[in-house]
Amino acid sequence: MDEKMATKANIKDVASKANVSIATVSRFLNGKTERMSKETASKVQNVIKELNYVPNDAARQMITKKSRMIATIVSDVDDYFATEMFKGISSILDAQGYTAVLFDSDSNKAKEQGVLRIIGEKSFDGLIMQPILRKEADLRDAVRRDMPIIIVDRELSDSSLANVVTNNFEISQQVTRYYLNQGFDQVIIITGEVTGISTREERYNGIKSVSSDTMLIEVIDGDTKLNQTYAELKNRLIRDDKRTLVFALKERWLLYLLPKIIADGFMVNQRVAVTGFSDTEVIKAINSGTSLINQNPFLLGASAAELLLNELNGETNIKNKKIIIPAEFK
Repeated sequence: MDEKMATKANIKDVASKANVSIATVSRFLNGKTERMSKETASKVQNVIKELNYVPNDAARQMITKKSRMIATIVSDVDDYFATEMFKGISSILDAQGYTAVLFDSDSNKAKEQGVLRIIGEKSFDGLIMQPILRKEADLRDAVRRDMPIIIVDRELSDSSLANVVTNNFEISQQVTRYYLNQGFDQVIIITGEVTGISTREERYNGIKSVSSDTMLIEVIDGDTKLNQTYAELKNRLIRDDKRTLVFALKERWLLYLLPKIIADGFMVNQRVAVTGFSDTEVIKAINSGTSLINQNPFLLGASAAELLLNELNGETNIKNKKIIIPAEFK
């Protein structure tokens, strides 16, 4: 058969030449070979190669009702955390013949709702998301169709959706207690808006659970606002003679504040210590003596993808399933 003819082969041609039914070829193409003999599977595979048959994805979707595409929403695609988490998701899905498609909500609730509506209109088989919205009902209202959803790095209120998270409360509590035992008197918490973001709420509450002397400085991203944040922090450090722990709930703020704290001499004689959540080794490069909380975003993503595949394959009941990936303090 010449190349021109071969490229026009369809599933009927494959079935006819292999002397099997179209359903058998379809099952082979979708990896469901457990109900056919090795000889039949080998015959179908050989004919596909011989005819140079390329499956039509649109036609296959009509038959199987599956696109083998998974939507993934992150809250900030510029964050290293989000990049590593998506790599973890993709590594698992790719190995099982699925494609992860990345969307960015830009930490904006309205944008997230718009993205969810787009996903609901397309033929995605499932969704993994790092949500801004806090309720499952709000997610369902936006996506407007029934589909498997896994929540990662956040928790929803009143939800039965499976989720994968870090032990935010416990690790924040543990680290704060460590510094209090080292003789530090107060904690200044550097964070974005706390209310409505479950990870920040848990970290904040973990710190507050063991320290009665805390101050919250909320950050609004942008160079001018960060300058204001440091000015407020600096004034507090100058005014108080207490040994102070500066606890940043996100690496981005640590990267901005730590060099200034060092340059102004606040860490001399261990009067001030700095710690927080970090996803890269950059902070260690700035000051190797800084102890940090390290999460594992790749494993968070990979675990979320495994949960979703379990639901898609009907292997386990993942309702209310919660996986905790512990962070490390070092």
